[in-house]
Amino acid sequence: MSPWTRATYLAVLIAAVLLDAVILYFPVDPAPRLIIGLLLIPIILWAGIRFEVLAMVAGQSRWTSRGRVFRELRSQVVLLLEQVRRLNWIAVDAERGFRNQDEATAEMDDIEDEIRGIITDVRRAAGRPTVEPEAERVRERDQEWGRVG
Repeated sequence: MSPWTRATYLAVLIAAVLLDAVILYFPVDPAPRLIIGLLLIPIILWAGIRFEVLAMVAGQSRWTSRGRVFRELRSQVVLLLEQVRRLNWIAVDAERGFRNQDEATAEMDDIEDEIRGIITDVRRAAGRPTVEPEAERVRERDQEWGRVG
């Protein structure tokens, strides 16, 4: 896209957004304000799409680095939530009589130990970029628990 074309789309986008803001800000009759505001929305969308605003925003490195930083942390939190759900259902099953109380207590103790390990991993992963060995450790844990084939 040539610089003149981009400048044209940018000018149309800015003009339409400013005109929409003026229409919404100044107290005029509600019906014309609504009609003009609704007519400006397609122009704003068209100019934004043609100007490739979303591609520019998505292409910025700060967004991709943020996703990279929290990928490991997010996976650890998902593991933690799965173990909490598992702990809850074992307790519910034991309370309803579907499980032996002693076996349920032993399994809940094992889950509690796993949760402590996950919390340690969460603390270690907080604020750090994901590196391959940690991601591999998560995959191994998933395979161990039978979640990944």
